[in-house]
Amino acid sequence: MAAAELGFDALTVLALVGRETTNVELGTSVIPTYPRHPVALAAQALTVNAATGARLVLGIGLSHRVTVEHTYGLSYDRPARHMREYLEALVPLLHDGTADVDGETISAHAQLHVPGATAPTLLLAALQPRMLALAGGVADGTITWCTGPVTLEHQVVPLLRAAASDARRPEPRVVVALPTIVTDDEAHGRVAAGEQLAGYGDLPVYRAVLDAEGVEGPADVSVVGDEAAVTAHLERLRAVGRSTTSQHWSADSSRLRTTRGTPAARARGEAQRVASCVRRCVRRAGSPSSRESPRPDHPTRRAGTPGVTRGLRGRALHHDDGIDFAGPAPAHEHEDAHEHDPREERDESHERDVEEGVACG
Repeated sequence: MAAAELGFDALTVLALVGRETTNVELGTSVIPTYPRHPVALAAQALTVNAATGARLVLGIGLSHRVTVEHTYGLSYDRPARHMREYLEALVPLLHDGTADVDGETISAHAQLHVPGATAPTLLLAALQPRMLALAGGVADGTITWCTGPVTLEHQVVPLLRAAASDARRPEPRVVVALPTIVTDDEAHGRVAAGEQLAGYGDLPVYRAVLDAEGVEGPADVSVVGDEAAVTAHLERLRAVGRSTTSQHWSADSSRLRTTRGTPAARARGEAQRVASCVRRCVRRAGSPSSRESPRPDHPTRRAGTPGVTRGLRGRALHHDDGIDFAGPAPAHEHEDAHEHDPREERDESHERDVEEGVACG
């Protein structure tokens, strides 16, 4: 098996992007938990949240067995218990700065003091019942990938809300990440989406939700069409449990017509601006002059609900009428839960993860 191709650290990039923006939330989707101890992640997340004026949305997830075991050389056994114990340490660290946990998979004893920091919104990648119970009952909501409206309406949202209600927690957030192509040629767009997402339909966790959706592959749940069709699809998603939708944007420039004022048009324009901002920040971070002349602190204001996107998962987001949109990623991010070989085999261990309801995207 080929070695994983790694890239920028998402939270570090977010700290840079936060210097260049003032009114957008910044999110990860998602940081794998296995290779990063909750004390280390809490310290970094609190630092980024303080540096960006409390605009961080921290998305975390299990990743996949092949990534955890092959890339990091760690055991993927007992993922549900791992995540539960991970949250038992991470949540109090984010809120109170303390952890005192001796679990079977996680041990954490620490006190953190990050002046000016507040706890970021915490979202958990979840698609199946046991992870959704943690997302609604312990975290602030969930992030999905390659999941369509049928599965969201009949499985994800009801289970998430039930878990939050049982735990007497606030209404959970639902962040729906989907590949999106704005084009006048839908057939061509879906072919392109299918090529980009080749192999995801073979992963047991995604195969399970695609089967529940009644579709053949990820291209069938992608948001593809002209401005009107994309906008209608986003509105449908928003109607499912008042969900937040976040897009991995691509545009067919030879067929694209821009309609100013629509959510799709505004989102795409914001996506282009954010992508330029990320590239500019990364270049500045490597420049000696940028380190010699730091910028003064900037005023910040908190935007609406958070969103996340594939690719470089620390992204700036645009809030518009309750829907958040994110643009295309300029680079692969090494904390991405989807950074793996999508053609991994359907081995028995993966099938067991799906049956237990713990594998997630």
